[in-house]
Amino acid sequence: MVNNAAASFRVKVNYLLFVAHDITLGKDFRLFFQVVVCLWLLSASGNYFSFFTLAYIVMLDPPLSVNFMQYAMDDNCGTVWPFVLCDLNPCCH
Repeated sequence: MVNNAAASFRVKVNYLLFVAHDITLGKDFRLFFQVVVCLWLLSASGNYFSFFTLAYIVMLDPPLSVNFMQYAMDDNCGTVWPFVLCDLNPCCH
């Protein structure tokens, strides 16, 4: 089991390195351009905000969005909850 997990992890890391190699060589221009733009936006936002401010905003945003979307989330959770209960209950199957 550990060997299968390690082999799977190795394959994924090798694929990630292969894609990163293609990006750096510019073989996939669209992906290269997207990476450049994302890094530029990250750099530009870093000039205006510190890391701690951005981390605080990211940690504060989920509770705010839950309060904002509470009714829609309640409706969806009410729809999904019976299926979750059935999956968790071994007698249901």
